Amino acid sequence: MPARASPEPDPALRQLTEGGCCVQPFWAPDGRRVLFIDKPGPSSQVGLWGVDTSHPGAAPELYTARLGSYAGNMAFLVELTRDTTTIERVADGLRWTVPANGRSIAISPGQQLIAWQVTDSNVSFERRVAQIWVANLDGSNAHAVATVLGGGLSGWITDDLLLLSRRETTGASTRILYTHSLSGAPSAVLARSDRLSGGLLSPDGRWLIYAIALSKDTTQNGLWVVRTDGGARQKLGRSLYGSYQWRDRHRLLIVPFKLGATSHELWQFDVESGETRRLTDPAVTLFRIANADWSASPDGRAVVFVSSPDDNLWLLELGDE
Repeated sequence: MPARASPEPDPALRQLTEGGCCVQPFWAPDGRRVLFIDKPGPSSQVGLWGVDTSHPGAAPELYTARLGSYAGNMAFLVELTRDTTTIERVADGLRWTVPANGRSIAISPGQQLIAWQVTDSNVSFERRVAQIWVANLDGSNAHAVATVLGGGLSGWITDDLLLLSRRETTGASTRILYTHSLSGAPSAVLARSDRLSGGLLSPDGRWLIYAIALSKDTTQNGLWVVRTDGGARQKLGRSLYGSYQWRDRHRLLIVPFKLGATSHELWQFDVESGETRRLTDPAVTLFRIANADWSASPDGRAVVFVSSPDDNLWLLELGDE
């Protein structure tokens, strides 16, 4: 489907931080605050700081001093030591250990299950075997559900369906992304390539976007989207190749790579309709994102990014378009 021009009025830019702060911003579950790790002054506390984007000009405030790996829409804090994995429920501070033994975990969408992988780091990645384990959220009923060669756990699609990766055979360059059902349903191969990277699931788990670059089969190079039931699959236009985030369950936001361009552009691709739409016009909205460091808000109405000219955080307000 042909691309549509950007909407009117063009999305608005707003500076959020000063002094070259900060990197790797992300959104709080409330969809209003942008969070980042900082220690803004000698007497300030290191922690997660945040800017309330609903109040223009708001100064950063300490969101929490608890640093760690948050999961389940920040409902849980996962702490790792040498041989212990501890989950803390943020709402009430309840803590418990799970048998992942110091390994990171992935929490299922329904927050009832956890998954992790066990590998031998002394073996080369191509020959490394990963065991995929699943347990209840409280750590009970832990058991291995799959063994993969040269791959591992990529995430949860649903509470029954895992996204896994593996090498096709020992020493092969071809990598496969596929589903694994805990209830024994047939698996579906979602992607297969010698240069596969960047798999990202849609918020509802129905779609997967991935990238192929520098493949021996040049017809495969580009961005692809596929339904996680193994059904519909499509390749995006060559001009859209770049970094991407999900705006909602069926719309992607994409910042194409354009060497030498004075400004980045933000595009939208609808995986259901196939419609491509440019959301920003570089003649009107001039911005450059540093190191593809950007994040879409949970409601899809805004994007926060690290600006390459000044290393500050900026907000691109998209509205309801």
